[in-house]
Amino acid sequence: MKTALLISYFFPPIQNPESVMSLHLAKYLSRLGWKIIILCVDKPGRGGMDFSLDSEIPSNAVVYRTSGFENFITRILFYFWILPDSKIGWYFSGLKKARQIIQEHRVDIIISRSTPIASHLIALRLKRTSQLPWIACFSDPWVLNPYTAYPCALFRKPQEYLEKTVLFNAERIIVTNEQTKQLFLENYPLGEKIRVISNSYDPEVIPRQGSAPKNKNLVITHTGNFYGKRSPEPFFKALAAVILKQEFRNTISVQLFGSIGPFQNLISQYHLNETVHIRNAVSRREALRHLGDSDILLLIDAVHKGESPFLPSKLMDYIGIGKPILAITPKGASMDVMKITKTGVAVLPDDREGIQKAIMQYVTSWQQGQLQGEPDWSEIQKYSAPILAQRFSEYMQEVIDQSGSFSTTHAKI
Repeated sequence: MKTALLISYFFPPIQNPESVMSLHLAKYLSRLGWKIIILCVDKPGRGGMDFSLDSEIPSNAVVYRTSGFENFITRILFYFWILPDSKIGWYFSGLKKARQIIQEHRVDIIISRSTPIASHLIALRLKRTSQLPWIACFSDPWVLNPYTAYPCALFRKPQEYLEKTVLFNAERIIVTNEQTKQLFLENYPLGEKIRVISNSYDPEVIPRQGSAPKNKNLVITHTGNFYGKRSPEPFFKALAAVILKQEFRNTISVQLFGSIGPFQNLISQYHLNETVHIRNAVSRREALRHLGDSDILLLIDAVHKGESPFLPSKLMDYIGIGKPILAITPKGASMDVMKITKTGVAVLPDDREGIQKAIMQYVTSWQQGQLQGEPDWSEIQKYSAPILAQRFSEYMQEVIDQSGSFSTTHAKI
């Protein structure tokens, strides 16, 4: 049995999309014969805990949690791009524990996941001292993130140096979609070392399609927080226009699980108080249950010019459930998945008429009892965690084989 050290700042019971993706990887790699050792932070600093996820952690996995810190100062320094991320305080305790792990266990390969970038920086240091093979996984772009605006080259250059160092030292770079892959390839000569493995859904915890009874109103559900450029306003504008029509009045109920942040006032502004309901954040299992009991699953991505390289993990849950999806998203990764899986309607954020039309079509189909849609399950299953873990396992073995045999007793730590 080969051993992998998975360095992921977020891991259950921390409630975070990145922790769920790390859990999927650990859970199904364990079933493929790998011993997984997880290094993560003990407290997230901000965000909640979800202890319902604990039961999914593999019994043969070993989890080490170390202290980290994120405070006002680190967030300010990150905001002005003086630090690579606001959670860099985890680097020192994480690196110390990682060195102990390599000394105590026969580790065959290192896997690091971001966000945050601190995970890759720990792995980079381990790579240089131990010479263990290393796979770096990016859920989002780093310096090349299109929403990153550096004030000048003086701030960007140090980050580019770190990014280039990570990319060139890792044996494999894993990204979640073709758009991110092309973004990296346009800027770095990575060749075949960069591969695509999407975010995933877990078929063992996803509610089955069609299990919910018909609701009194058409229930549209969104899970997750709104912040920055991820705004519900395009949806609110279209929804307000729809419910003004007599035939659609009092037919729709929208529930938003999570924080709506600075957009709370939009509900009153568009006279949606009787239609849109804000719910508190809930555990992952409860969120999945609410999604399974809904009629339409709502995805809202941030506005973006050009091809978006972002693939939210919630979309994987949505397509796994199989309920119709209304995706308000720019062209790019999310829209591609929607088209391939045939799981609903994807509309550009600035297409108010298109969003309005999609809502009305869904309401009409619901009223006629014809809302099920025809998702392509053969394509949907390609995003399941077991299948993607199998591909990841093959990459791991490929990297180990190419690196040659290695004994950690000779590692310089």
